[in-house]
Amino acid sequence: MQHCVVLAGEQRVDAYAAFCRQLFEAAPLQFVSDEYFPLLLRQFIERFLQLAGEDNIQVCQPSSAAQYFHLLRRQALRKWRKPLVVFTPKSLLRLPQAASRLEDLTSGSFQPVFDDPRMRSAEDRAAVRRLLLCSGKVFVDLMSGDLRKTTEQVAVVRVEQLYPFPEEDLRQIIGSFPNLREIVLLQEETRN
Repeated sequence: MQHCVVLAGEQRVDAYAAFCRQLFEAAPLQFVSDEYFPLLLRQFIERFLQLAGEDNIQVCQPSSAAQYFHLLRRQALRKWRKPLVVFTPKSLLRLPQAASRLEDLTSGSFQPVFDDPRMRSAEDRAAVRRLLLCSGKVFVDLMSGDLRKTTEQVAVVRVEQLYPFPEEDLRQIIGSFPNLREIVLLQEETRN
């Protein structure tokens, strides 16, 4: 049985301040060079995922303007709003690959998982041997690179909601690839 505690006024502010103190106690944020920013971002996401439990927060990393819009709209329209943590770099604001069509903004809703748009037929899905799971800017970088154009045995799936983890949606997508041999989690890391 789940219990909800609704805090009002100063109680809510105090609870949020305690949450932030717990989050930043381990290591205070510092200014770092661009070379180390992906590592800092990954550690920051992992901190929120460690604090997540019993469906207490939402952690998302959208990869397009439409997804970001629908995510914020979903948050605003919910009757019970739990904290929403969104990770998206400023560089996605300027990239044409992350732009969305007007139709994507006016219709649809937030999707926690996106299947590979290139896999339209059963033959395409049967040819896939490796599945890449990624989110956010990594997906945009991967799709705009030359590597993606040359590989037909690799499918790329976007996981836009990191917590609560969309397990059922992901199971359906993984099950649609009959000859899948390897699943790889692709995330942004610093250069070695």
